[in-house]
Amino acid sequence: MSFKYGELEDQIVDLCRGISPDFQKVDELIRRGADINAVAKDNPDDNILSDILYFFLFDEDYPRHGMDTQFGESMVKTVAYFLKNGFSVRKNNHRYGAKCLATFICTSFAEYMLTAVRLLLDAGARNAIVYSDENETTLNVIGGDISFQRVERDYHQANLLEACYQMILAVEEGKPYHGIDHYMKCYGK
Repeated sequence: MSFKYGELEDQIVDLCRGISPDFQKVDELIRRGADINAVAKDNPDDNILSDILYFFLFDEDYPRHGMDTQFGESMVKTVAYFLKNGFSVRKNNHRYGAKCLATFICTSFAEYMLTAVRLLLDAGARNAIVYSDENETTLNVIGGDISFQRVERDYHQANLLEACYQMILAVEEGKPYHGIDHYMKCYGK
């Protein structure tokens, strides 16, 4: 059998996808030696948390879950759990955190997404190169998607991403970011 991260680590990914992650079983896997910071065997840019976040945003089995508040709440709980249990946003030259931040470009969870972004930034996530074979940073990925969303006339998504972009930019500039909870607070910053 082939595993993306490892036998125990792949079980963590499976247990954390969905509305009700089973953190007690994840705790047991960690006690048994699962590495919460494992690198994907086939792609050094993937990490367990970005993989789980990808599910919350893109899984075709749940086509409407991007609008479901239960999924948003679960996503925030999952990010908080991983950070509390040793997930390092600084691993791989900050790429772990950058990949998690960049994964949010297609969410529509609004306040849940911004809460998860704040949790990652509070833990030390920074603007960094997202993919090892490109020089694209978190801000490049999010900025590009803001432009795309404006062209597609999805102003809600563009405005949500603008707030996310400005939070990450504020960290880079050494400015406070906790007060940014919608795009209107970005003007004049």
